[in-house]
Amino acid sequence: MPGWMALSLATLTTAGACGGSAPPPAPPMSARTHVDVAEQREAEAAKEERAAAAAETERSLAGCRDGGAAVASTSGGERLAPGLPCWQRAYDPATAHAERAERLRAEAAKHRQIAASLVETERRACASVPEVEQGHSPTWHRDDIVAVEPIGEGGAGGAILRFGPVPGLEAPALEAAYRCARATAARAGYPPTLMGYCPAVLDLTTLEVRVEEGGLAVVIRAATPDVGAVVWGRASDLVAGVARAPAGVR
Repeated sequence: MPGWMALSLATLTTAGACGGSAPPPAPPMSARTHVDVAEQREAEAAKEERAAAAAETERSLAGCRDGGAAVASTSGGERLAPGLPCWQRAYDPATAHAERAERLRAEAAKHRQIAASLVETERRACASVPEVEQGHSPTWHRDDIVAVEPIGEGGAGGAILRFGPVPGLEAPALEAAYRCARATAARAGYPPTLMGYCPAVLDLTTLEVRVEEGGLAVVIRAATPDVGAVVWGRASDLVAGVARAPAGVR
C-alpha cells in the first residue's frame, strides 16, 4: 500500500499558518499492485545498472581555477563565463546511476514485503473459517440480521449489526469470519465492488463482536465521518433489502 519524505517542523508550521493542509493519503494498494510496482522498480533499477556500467566519470576538475582566478573574468567590460571552482569530488555518473539503482531495488523489496504480508495475513485470518464461508462476509447472511443501529449522529461513527439467534454460531466464530473477510478486502486493496454489501470490510474501520441477549452484535466503528457515512449506508440498506448481491457476487 506507494518513497516517503518527512517534512520539517518549520515546514509544517508554515503550512498551518498559511491555512494549507496535508494532501489526502494515497488509497490502499492491493497485494497484486504492490507486486506490479516492485516489478516496475526492478526494471528501472536494471536500466540504471546498465547505464552505470556504460558511464564514464566526467572530470569536472578539468580547467578549474583556484583563488581569485575563480571569479568570473571580463573582457572589454563584458562578463565572461564564470570560473569553475576546484571541487574536491568529480561528478561520477556511474556512481549516480548505481546509487539510484540501489534505491529502486530497496523500494521494490519493500513492496514485495508488503504484498507477502497482505497474503499471509489473509491466509492466517481465514485458516479457521470453513472454505464455503470464505470469499464472502457473514453480512451476506442478511436474513439473520434482525436490526441495525447507527453510531453517532447519522451514522457518522459507524454502525451496529444485530444478528438474531443462529444455531451453532458463537461470537469467536463470527468474529473470525469477519476478520477473514476484512483480510481478503485488504489484500485486494479494498475495491468497492468486493463484498460491496458489507459495512465491515471498509478501510479505516474497526470491528468488535459482542454477546447480547437474543443474539450477537457486530460493532463497526469508522475512523472518519465520511467512512462512517458509507458504513451506515451499507448497514441501513441491509434491513431495507436494497443491498442484494448480484448473482455470483458475495
